[in-house]
Amino acid sequence: MFAEAWPIWGLIGIVSGCVLGLSGAGGGIIAIPMLIYLAGYNVKSATGYALLVISVGAVLTWYPQRKNTPYLVTISLLIFAFIGAYYTVPLKAMAPNWSIIVMLNVACAFSLYSLWIMKLPTPIQSEKNSPFFAISRSSVGGILTGALSTMTGLGGGVIMV
Repeated sequence: MFAEAWPIWGLIGIVSGCVLGLSGAGGGIIAIPMLIYLAGYNVKSATGYALLVISVGAVLTWYPQRKNTPYLVTISLLIFAFIGAYYTVPLKAMAPNWSIIVMLNVACAFSLYSLWIMKLPTPIQSEKNSPFFAISRSSVGGILTGALSTMTGLGGGVIMV
């Protein structure tokens, strides 16, 4: 099956990678429908494979921008995202397809709303830039990102933005 599907996987990877590289987010928004309609995967499989595509693309996109990375926050987000994802996997297996589709659409709609309509937050004050503050905020964000990414197949960029 893989030998017959590699051109479709290549197309999905290139398109998702371009969107991810240009915007920093959105690879899953492109990859999931392409995996469903072009490759014939069901929603649960498509969201899982989309996370694989997004993860590889995110690492490749991050590498040239690594000098701007706040490593303490990044490591904290990563650890807590793994925890959120780990405990969400059994829930996804039990969830009906329609619930995943609803979560996917709500997450995308909220992401668009937050980018286009919501006012930008005020910058964080310097006293809140302590390591404890960064880790406490990223722990909540990481768990939510891991859980929502696992359920919807969207990358952390769409969810965190």
